[in-house]
Amino acid sequence: MIGEVSRRGWRMPSIRRLLRSPRETQHMAEQKAIDFLGSEPLMMFTWGELEEELSFLAASDVQRSLVPTLVSATRKQASFLPKAQVLREILCLAWVIADEEFQPGLQEAPHPDS
Repeated sequence: MIGEVSRRGWRMPSIRRLLRSPRETQHMAEQKAIDFLGSEPLMMFTWGELEEELSFLAASDVQRSLVPTLVSATRKQASFLPKAQVLREILCLAWVIADEEFQPGLQEAPHPDS
């Protein structure tokens, strides 16, 4: 396999060359550092602090009024969900709360013809 040409015509790198390549060695070291850093937990914060920060991010008073209810619902679900899904929920909350075009009162109003 050392120096073999694949069916597509490009040369497959040899294992020796990959291991000796300074660029590849540096990449492998960087990847190990990223993997190590990626395993550290994020800073801790309380649900109250999350609610306070989301209220600060709110694009309107209507969205600000939704924050306590949304955080409470997320907090109640959190013990039944994987950590990654709780994080996803929090990020989605921030997105909705900070969205200047989101008009919750207008979208939920019944249509005049119905």
